[in-house]
Amino acid sequence: MFYKSLETFFRTALAATFFFSIAVLAQEEQSQVEFIKGDAVRISVFPETEHFLNGIYPIDSNGEIILPLIGRYNISSMSNTQLSSFLQSTYQQYLRFPEVQVTPLMRISMLGGFDQPGMYYIEPQRSLWDLVHLTGGPNFEDGLKRMRWERGRELVSKDLIPILESGMSLKDAGFRTGDQVWTPDEAKEGFWSSVVRDVVIRDILPMATFTLSLFVSLATIRNNSD
Repeated sequence: MFYKSLETFFRTALAATFFFSIAVLAQEEQSQVEFIKGDAVRISVFPETEHFLNGIYPIDSNGEIILPLIGRYNISSMSNTQLSSFLQSTYQQYLRFPEVQVTPLMRISMLGGFDQPGMYYIEPQRSLWDLVHLTGGPNFEDGLKRMRWERGRELVSKDLIPILESGMSLKDAGFRTGDQVWTPDEAKEGFWSSVVRDVVIRDILPMATFTLSLFVSLATIRNNSD
C-alpha cells in the first residue's frame, strides 16, 4: 500500500513538473520575440483605454517606432518583456496603473473585391477568418473561393479554403509581413452570360449599326428628293 501511494505521488509530481516546464518555455518564447522591420506593435495601457500611449506603432526599415514625447526609438533587438518594462519606466509619471501590454503585429494587404480593402495590422496568432472579417468580407458570393495569396508578385496559393476551414493561425499557415490576399472585384460571369455577350458584340451589334446607317441614308435621300 505504501509503495503504491509513493508511486502515485511520484507520477503526480512528474506530471506537474512536465506541465510547469511547458508553461515556462512558452513564456520564455513569448518574452524572446523580437520585433521585425515592417511589422508593427500595439501598445495598450490597461485599463486606461483612453491613454495617449495606446495605439499601433509601425516599425520602419531601421527598426524604429515613433513614441509620444520621446520620438524615434529602436526596438528591433528588444523582446516583448523588455519593451513593456521600458515603457513602464519611461512613462511612469503618466501611468495610473503600471500595466503596459505589448503585442507584435504583422502587416497584410487585402486587395480587390473586399468590402473594405486595404492594409491591415493583425496578430500572427489570429486566423485568416479573422483577417477576412476585418475587411467586411468579399463583395461576391464566390469571393472566398477565388482568393489568391501572393508574396512579392509571386503566387503562394490560389486555394485558401483549406486554411479557412482549418482555423490555423496566420503564423502557422506561413503568412509574413507584406503578403497580399487578393480577390476579384467583379463577379465571375456564367457560361450563358458570356455566350450572350459574345453574340451581341459579334452578330447583333454590327447588324443593328448597319440597319441604323441604312435607315439614316434612306431618310436623307427622301428628304433631298422632296
